[in-house]
Amino acid sequence: MEWNSSSILFHRIVIMLKIETIEELESKVVKALELIQDLRTENARLERRKTSPFARKTTK
Repeated sequence: MEWNSSSILFHRIVIMLKIETIEELESKVVKALELIQDLRTENARLERRKTSPFARKTTK
């Protein structure tokens, strides 16, 4: 393959798009991890409340 200025430009654009896609995915992964941590925190809070001697008993 001959590397002329247009093919070099094309490959640079492809690389830039790949980097942008990776950065977008990274951002989504970070957000997902933050949401998972929030869920774990809320679950732990609910578990503590459930096992607390002062927790309200629900009647069925």
